[in-house]
Amino acid sequence: MEISSVDNDQVCGILFYKNLLGEPAKDNIIAGYKLQQDKGRSGFGFVEVIKDKVRLGRYVYESDAMNKLNISKSTEILFHHRIPTSTINSAISNHPIFTDSSAYKYNYHFVHNGGISNDKELKQKHEDLGIGYSSVHNDGTFNDSEALMHELIAVIEKINEPKEFDARGTIAFVMIQTEKAPSNKVVALYYGRNNGSPLMVTKTKDEIIIRSRNAKADVEPNKLFKYNYKTRKHTFRKVEFGDWFRDKLSKEIKRVDDKKEQDGRKDEIEGAIERLYGGEKALVNEIPDVSEVLKIMTANLRIPYDKIVDMSSEQILMFVQLTRKRIPQLQIDYETAVMNNNNTEMFKLTWAIEGHVENNKMLTARYLTVNKK
Repeated sequence: MEISSVDNDQVCGILFYKNLLGEPAKDNIIAGYKLQQDKGRSGFGFVEVIKDKVRLGRYVYESDAMNKLNISKSTEILFHHRIPTSTINSAISNHPIFTDSSAYKYNYHFVHNGGISNDKELKQKHEDLGIGYSSVHNDGTFNDSEALMHELIAVIEKINEPKEFDARGTIAFVMIQTEKAPSNKVVALYYGRNNGSPLMVTKTKDEIIIRSRNAKADVEPNKLFKYNYKTRKHTFRKVEFGDWFRDKLSKEIKRVDDKKEQDGRKDEIEGAIERLYGGEKALVNEIPDVSEVLKIMTANLRIPYDKIVDMSSEQILMFVQLTRKRIPQLQIDYETAVMNNNNTEMFKLTWAIEGHVENNKMLTARYLTVNKK
């Protein structure tokens, strides 16, 4: 798995713009990208809708994506910029992800901000149903977002629709549905999120804007929104998108409770997660104490909180990488320094909750001395 070390904001950026007056969309997309480019500059792609049909381009380099975007005359563009987590930055695994599987009635172009924790299990389930993946590399890695896409299509097309949404993780997405070839005509736009990832929307009589940030209103979580191109109407249905972080924490709480370990641990974890999520709101209302954050993350990774200082350098780095992928709304970074006796290292871990960073300042820091191995 490749984890970016360039940017500690381990999320991606989504931008969608549709101009209903027939004006080009590129300027709005470029302006939106400048406002959120910290959400990823290592993998790009966009879909242009031209006369009710789509054209897809995916790019490794920012300059290539911007050059193509600058000459676009399309009135509607779905754009994605990425910080790679599940795969390297490559054209086959960058977004938008496309499927024209014969298992589906329609084709789809899909972008996602977040991470899916049970992607391997979902991939196996989909392959058993005869659904192939397009983002797979020679080493077997694939874009975890593709697993989410197929789960969403199953809901949209009501294919063996599960009682519970199977994908677990942080979810914000936009997806364009088109007819099969040779028509390839655009049919509908779908978008939604859970409490783990941000997504905002602006809707007027002249335009539709969907962004990771800097739009008029938050998209309500756990609702699957649909824009019908023929009727120009927005509708929605309630879907409980899987929240892997809550799910894993509830299992950890039960495990601790069942074994009667660490008195009071249950209340500590429950209180901390409520402060992280702020109930039904997407972002925290108050910043939890760093010790509570550590308890949440160590419980999440099944590492005893009081043992974290005994971790090796390699274990600390793995801890940071896993946290970046599994809890993307918690920004984490680290610095290291070898101590004088050369047997220990000092790790400075810095934390911030997305939406609560001002002037790029981290909110809390903690120093951990670990044995150097």
